[in-house]
Amino acid sequence: MIKLYYTWEDIEGMMGDITQQMATQMLRPHVVLGPSRGGLPIGVMMSHYFDIPFHGFEWQTRDGKIQNSAQLKHLLSKYNGKRIVIIDDINDTGTTLKGINDIVTMEGMADNVKYIVLLEKMSSDFSTQICAKELDEEESKQWIVFPYEEWWNNKTGEQSGN
Repeated sequence: MIKLYYTWEDIEGMMGDITQQMATQMLRPHVVLGPSRGGLPIGVMMSHYFDIPFHGFEWQTRDGKIQNSAQLKHLLSKYNGKRIVIIDDINDTGTTLKGINDIVTMEGMADNVKYIVLLEKMSSDFSTQICAKELDEEESKQWIVFPYEEWWNNKTGEQSGN
């Protein structure tokens, strides 16, 4: 499988695009939540940008298959009535965000939560409110590698996401 490597520069550019979209939509969250692992680095970035709290929570559908619904429910109840952004690096199949959204909906928080990703595959079963880049069918066939995943392998000479 062909790997598509994104750099920190790519991530910074996508985060800039996301924050511009948020400004256009007048979306200023009170808190940012991010599922581990992909939502953690960019959730911290967004938290610093808006100077608001960030909380990570355990939710993995690929590596380890951990869905800590109790932790997510606790965070939702802590910020009940507040504007919440849930951010992840990629919306691949939609499995992760659909599972999270099921909890959000059960907790009666659907109107307070917006979903944001860096990359969204058009073939996903879940649609986010904001993404920096939609991946077409050809791009969706490639394995996406973010700089925090294979940081020890400097892949700047290989195919870049930009």
